[in-house]
Amino acid sequence: MTPPPFELRIVRVTWETKNTPSRIDLARSPIQLFDDGHGGYTGETFAYPEISPSQLGQIGVTTDTGDTPVLILADGTPCPLSPVHADDLRIWWIEKGYGTQTRNHAGVARLRIGAYEVSLQISMPGFSPDEFETLVDEFRAGLWQLILDPKSPTTVTAHRPAGGVNQDYLAAVRDHIRHVRRALNRPHCELREQLEAQSLERVRPTSRTFQDLALRGSPRRVTGRGHAPTFDTPENRQLLGMASRLDLSIQALRRAAESRALELHRRADETWRRATGSDGGAQVSPERLRQEIAELKEQFSAMQQCRTRLLKGKVEHGDVMTLRIRVTSVPKTGYHNEVGCFFDWLDEAGHLLPSDKNQRLVFRADFDAVSVVFRKGESYTASGRFRLDWPDANDAHPCVTYEVLQLSALESGWEMKVKNELQRLAREQTAIEQPGYRRRLNPKQRQNQERDQQSERHRAQHDQAQSNHWTNTAAALNDLGEQLAPVLRRARDLGIKSTPSLIPTGSMTYVQDPDYRGALAAFRRALEAANLDLSLLERLFHEDRVGILDLPRVYERWCLLKIVRVLTEEFQLVPEERYQSDLLTALVGQWTQDEPLRIGFHDETVNRTLRLEYEPKLLMNGKLRTPDFVITLIDPRLTEATPMATCGPAGRPKLVMDAKFNRFVPIGSAEPGPTVDEKLADLLAKGYDEQDRNRVFILHPGRDQNSVQEWQRYCRYGGGHFTPDPATRPEWDQGHPNHRFGAVLLRPGTTDPLIRLIMMHLFLFADTDLGANSIVPFCPACREVAFSKLETEHEHSRGRSRAERCCNEQCGQLVVQNYCWSCNTSLFKLGAYWTFHDTRALNPYDIKCPHCGEYMIQAESSDHAVSGHPTWT
Repeated sequence: MTPPPFELRIVRVTWETKNTPSRIDLARSPIQLFDDGHGGYTGETFAYPEISPSQLGQIGVTTDTGDTPVLILADGTPCPLSPVHADDLRIWWIEKGYGTQTRNHAGVARLRIGAYEVSLQISMPGFSPDEFETLVDEFRAGLWQLILDPKSPTTVTAHRPAGGVNQDYLAAVRDHIRHVRRALNRPHCELREQLEAQSLERVRPTSRTFQDLALRGSPRRVTGRGHAPTFDTPENRQLLGMASRLDLSIQALRRAAESRALELHRRADETWRRATGSDGGAQVSPERLRQEIAELKEQFSAMQQCRTRLLKGKVEHGDVMTLRIRVTSVPKTGYHNEVGCFFDWLDEAGHLLPSDKNQRLVFRADFDAVSVVFRKGESYTASGRFRLDWPDANDAHPCVTYEVLQLSALESGWEMKVKNELQRLAREQTAIEQPGYRRRLNPKQRQNQERDQQSERHRAQHDQAQSNHWTNTAAALNDLGEQLAPVLRRARDLGIKSTPSLIPTGSMTYVQDPDYRGALAAFRRALEAANLDLSLLERLFHEDRVGILDLPRVYERWCLLKIVRVLTEEFQLVPEERYQSDLLTALVGQWTQDEPLRIGFHDETVNRTLRLEYEPKLLMNGKLRTPDFVITLIDPRLTEATPMATCGPAGRPKLVMDAKFNRFVPIGSAEPGPTVDEKLADLLAKGYDEQDRNRVFILHPGRDQNSVQEWQRYCRYGGGHFTPDPATRPEWDQGHPNHRFGAVLLRPGTTDPLIRLIMMHLFLFADTDLGANSIVPFCPACREVAFSKLETEHEHSRGRSRAERCCNEQCGQLVVQNYCWSCNTSLFKLGAYWTFHDTRALNPYDIKCPHCGEYMIQAESSDHAVSGHPTWT
């Protein structure tokens, strides 16, 4: 094979000024090119090519032919490359500008270098060509799925199909096919002038006639002006143009329906595996267990250090007092800068002793140390000097205060529990590191698992039913396509050519002929039923023909489609009428409106509106910022003066999401590469959180296809600290996590993390919604029923809990709202799979409080649900 007279290589140009390069770095090897057998070449490269592990470059061309290399855009427009001079005097031709077509795009790039054509496959790192095509296909299919029956508002107790065909659209297409078929049975015809051989006696002369006479003398037949009937008229071209566009639309809609049916079928299979594949055990993540052990060691070390700060040396024999107590409240600051907590007496065996008075232990300093050492629900033996303050005899709530003057010894039952727990976890860790290890659940955990499996089975049946519904949709569209195909063949057999424009001809044929008039009217009705106009339709066709794509933009808009689908299909929220037109405009074109794209979704059950904004301009830190997506919940029952637990009276919390199309390493991993927490820090530095008022999350595709199976390694819902190591923890991660910041995986094949994120926002918003009728805005398992019935409500000395059961009898999911025994923060138990709180590595039903970090063991059943303080098994 003859080597080409040019070379493609990844180059990195450093610019001294806008037009003056100061340095050109070259990749070590050129891009390998192969002869395509037709006088051209093919090759492969990445969309984000690397010069070195820390430097990104772009495609450069150097040639010996002296020709200017040209990049052929998707629409066929040639784009000449620009020359830069390297140190070795070679000229490299590159694209100049930030939005270059070959730097952050993927697909097939076509280059013309002199007489040679080069086809360059540009792939995305972390995505195989098939996976990238899946992403692009899902994006294109999602655009067309917007046309499929988006308006089916129903009551919350009814089952609403997740898709379908707009019946008005179907009827309009059938009418159009009927009118076109009848019109082509007696098509419009006109005589078109043409040259033909005619007898000399009857010739209708043209310039060609006199040429024949001059050249041939006195021929019997000469060329004259004649006429022949033709069906290739503007009226018929208009007819074929309308039918052809409807045919393209039907085929695209059919592919979209088939794609959705396959997606739901795969999801139903995965849900069914979760529902039937459990054997009384649970998969354990070694990484989560290691993190839990590290956190426990951190707490243990902090407790020992703080206890040392509280101890003040030995006390003389006569002044020593020993207290055996169990702390019953979290230490709080009181009057005169004192720090205190209530306690109950214990005997030597550790049993509670009755008392008719409250007892309170008080320190005068070091609040931080006291709050770390003295934990609610734990037992202590304290020795030292104390000053007693007895209550007044007439005090309605007598309380004896023990003020600590000097603490000489302190023993904590919590320390022994932690030591035993660390030893147990170390033994478990050895077994857990083995591939495929499953930990056996205890009877209570198995009971919870069985209830989850019941809900999962119902969910699988629901998804399969929806898959069948989309399959029927595809069949209906396929039937339309089969009806339209012979009509198109008939038009082409008549010699009618398609027209690139559908501007009405104004011909009287469309006024006088009922079939031509009916075909045009039916075509317009079909567009109206699909909320389309001709310009949008053409842009949709352009998306199907597009060549190389702007990857971050495609991913961002694919995420927008996913968010809209989750809100409408998963949470059964009803979008505002005719929202598809604005959404399609934002998706297939450049959104240039003065106002950002806003779509309202209404929840009729609780009379609440959710507003989704795409690329809104928000004033943050004194500057206009443009996050990708913002979800705001609006409740007409609440005014701006209504106190809100998460954001105060100034406003309501928003869910801010930003799509980042990067190849991220797993969260908390020591592997080299870009990390999600770095990107999250950038967003917070820009003020996306609006002074801790908003929840800020990143949507990202992970690293590769394995990310789908290991989605937990790429998701963090803010139930715990983003950075486990306190020494390297950034400032924004120092306080209580409280589900404020995080990241979720979103790529083809995994949508559940996004569902869980939006579910978390809706649940936490409902918790702060004063006056809400229910703690549960919707069922987390089936999500078809938007309200629940009260099952149990329980209060006791250690806290409160409330359980509600889904009204859908086939589902029966039990949702328990607990209040943390330590800080009274609301905690929701939604089952092991759909929970958004952090849980224990060895117990998926033990929730971790996002505010204070304490775990919570609780019992739950149909008639009993209680909260308890942490226990170690």
